[in-house]
Amino acid sequence: MKQRIIIACVFVPLLFIIVFFLLLTMPVALINWQPGFISETEKRVLTDFPSLSHVRTEGFDAYRSTLISALQDRIGFRSLFIGAAAAEKLYLQRKSPNEQVYIGKDGWYFCTDDYNIELVKDYMIRNKGNSQLFFKQDFHWASLGAYYAYEQLVNKMKAAGVLSNAEPVKIRLVQVNMGAAKSTFYSEVF
Repeated sequence: MKQRIIIACVFVPLLFIIVFFLLLTMPVALINWQPGFISETEKRVLTDFPSLSHVRTEGFDAYRSTLISALQDRIGFRSLFIGAAAAEKLYLQRKSPNEQVYIGKDGWYFCTDDYNIELVKDYMIRNKGNSQLFFKQDFHWASLGAYYAYEQLVNKMKAAGVLSNAEPVKIRLVQVNMGAAKSTFYSEVF
């Protein structure tokens, strides 16, 4: 019995130390070293690690800055950490994880720097009817909302003399019953 307690007293702290060490080293061990790597989640090329010749040509500060950017871009589990931080902010703090997105009444998302909406807001409200012009939790316009914005912008540009003989392309509205669909066409394509 005494032997089991001694083993437990030694084994459990040792196990915690090993797990802690693995948690600290795994992100570093899983750094993505592939040059020119394109992040699918961010849709951009990640910063490449600088070569040592970068110090001679650009200076130490530029080398250090590029190295830090590369490490931040390529650290292991980066997407997981970003997703966890965003989920924590959204679900626990009830705040938007993106400073350019405002979460409005009933969970509607709004782009905070979308000044163009002011140009077409009244026109869209007049023509809305029962149609959905925006998606609730995606601050992009729905197809009809985008069309109304396009139509109004063409008309305003024509009135301002920017476009002389332009007319908005007319569309035919078709009612489609999506039933209990959970996703949008946009999210399925992109």
